[in-house]
Amino acid sequence: MAKKKASKKKTAEEQPSGYGTAWTFKVIGLLAAALVWVALAAALASHDPRDPGRELGAIEGVLNETPTNWLGPVGAVVSQTVLVFMGWGAWVLVGAAGFALVTLVRGKRLTHWPLRAIGAVLVAAAVATGAAQFGGTVAGWFDASDAVPAYTWGGMAGSFFALELTERLAPLGTAMIAGAALVTGLVLAVDEVVLMLPYRAAAWVAGKLTGVPLPDVSRLVAIPGAIVGWFRLPRREKPELSPKSGLSKDKADRLAELRAKRAAKQAEEEEAFADDGSDFAAGVYEEAEEPEEEEGEDEEYEYEYVDEDAGDDEYEYEEEEEDDEEEGADAPGAYVSSKRKFDPDELRKKMAQLPINFAPKQQEHAEPPREVDLTGYQFPGLDLLEEPEGGFTDEMDALVREQAVDLESALRQYRIEGEVVGIDSGPTITLFDVRLAPGTKVARLNAVSPDLARAMRAQNVRIVANQPGKDTVGVEVPNIKKETVRIKELMSADPGKIAKMTLPMFLGKDASGTPLVQDLGAMPHLLIAGTTGSGKSVCMNSIIASFLFTKRPDELKLVLVDPKMVEMSQFRDIPHLMCPVVTEMSKAAAILEWAVTKMDERYELLAEVGVRDIKSYNELSWEELRDAFEPQTELEEAQIPRKLPYMVFIIDELADLMMTNKEVEAFIVRIAQKA
Repeated sequence: MAKKKASKKKTAEEQPSGYGTAWTFKVIGLLAAALVWVALAAALASHDPRDPGRELGAIEGVLNETPTNWLGPVGAVVSQTVLVFMGWGAWVLVGAAGFALVTLVRGKRLTHWPLRAIGAVLVAAAVATGAAQFGGTVAGWFDASDAVPAYTWGGMAGSFFALELTERLAPLGTAMIAGAALVTGLVLAVDEVVLMLPYRAAAWVAGKLTGVPLPDVSRLVAIPGAIVGWFRLPRREKPELSPKSGLSKDKADRLAELRAKRAAKQAEEEEAFADDGSDFAAGVYEEAEEPEEEEGEDEEYEYEYVDEDAGDDEYEYEEEEEDDEEEGADAPGAYVSSKRKFDPDELRKKMAQLPINFAPKQQEHAEPPREVDLTGYQFPGLDLLEEPEGGFTDEMDALVREQAVDLESALRQYRIEGEVVGIDSGPTITLFDVRLAPGTKVARLNAVSPDLARAMRAQNVRIVANQPGKDTVGVEVPNIKKETVRIKELMSADPGKIAKMTLPMFLGKDASGTPLVQDLGAMPHLLIAGTTGSGKSVCMNSIIASFLFTKRPDELKLVLVDPKMVEMSQFRDIPHLMCPVVTEMSKAAAILEWAVTKMDERYELLAEVGVRDIKSYNELSWEELRDAFEPQTELEEAQIPRKLPYMVFIIDELADLMMTNKEVEAFIVRIAQKA
């Protein structure tokens, strides 16, 4: 069971005294920002248009010899520059910056500051536009237009917006646009204050007049604010903490319930194991400090409260880290005993008694079944073929048993209840049958398949989840040493089966080591595909050799197409060839066209006789053929074929042939449909 670590986050009582480097830099930054804000506010508050400045718009008349600004000449230049650019809108930005500084100094978190900054800029632009448009008119009502310079109303920014809007929308439209921008900016900047202020005022008035307070509609009022800050995360409410564990009360209760269930289940299992007298002992469970939780409860959170005066007003929580006992070979707790005690010597003894399914070896290599009735023709002897390898089974026996020990050991190391119950070894792949314990998912094997390959010293493994007729899971492992399969041992594997085949092909062995012999007559169209070096040419040579050892020239005719001129050159003198080996693409296309014509002629012969295939035609006697064709002359009688040989076309580089001659595709399609 995985052991839980204590959370790295400490409670308020356990926090060490002193402050860190980050806190120091934060304080220094806040002090510097506050100093800059105070200087800017003082310069704007003490601005005098008659102070000598940058001549951006000072009023006409006598200038002050000495600047009266509280910050001297620098303050006069700064205040004049800011006011010329933004006018009264500058005070909005200064106020917003001051509000943000006060919030940060109090330890609060400035939520969604990009939206609030955009709102402040909108309010400043609206104020500057309104001041530039209507400031002079309002000042004229109080006879103060001469006392205040025009540039301080809206500045260049406000004058620009006012001029552009007035030309297009007149003063009324300008006021409407500025008002809309003002309201939008206030909602973005101080949404809670703006949205709750009308309700608070109405509630105060209602309380004074009627004495009945209005209902609480703070949730409804907060809806527009939530829409504006749509990406704001919901606030977490403070959970009730358990005094012992520090977890929330719900979490603590649920954890206690899980512990009780796990203890009861463990007691039942121990009692069952003790009653049936099996190898499972009652004390082999490792007790952990905390039990594992059920699915969905494996993550615990420890909530920590942060004082609003000391920092964030949100609640922080930290996920407890699990110990490094994950399912992996490098985890410190991976190599622990499971319910059944692990004994390597006992496991090797068990694997030594486990039978291994090797393909049976042929002691004597007899001639393949074939008819020998052609005068003057002699089949090639088996002495031309190389002898199969010997001793491979004995060598693989020790290797696969050791791999079975490694496999079962790895399963126990990764806490997967299963055992090896069968071994099926072939020339290149060995299949281990693993029976998993009830309730164990095959997905767990797939998850650790690279680790199983490493434990078995293999390049990779393949998990066969479903095997027909078996309740086990297959683990395919490439053999460390591969057997070279010889065609000589395949020819005498099953004489009865080969004798029933029309065109036997000795292809090799399957994954279990059983000889793989197929009949081309049962699959008239065979396509061999694969990457470079995967054995396509070897397979074609094996097929041709199979025909030479089993069929006479009057039973089989071959047409070999070899554009590379080297793959089938060794077969240029065999008597089965209908024509010399074709090495030119143009001739190959003509031969395929002739094959289509020949196929149509043979269909006419079969229809005339009333049979369905070549085998049925060859079984007819001469009298039956003569009665079916009814020849009128000796020439017509001589033209009746007594036997129809099989015609096999073997084409190398078929893709190149189809790309070079487009008409070849039509011939191949017709042959594939009717041959």
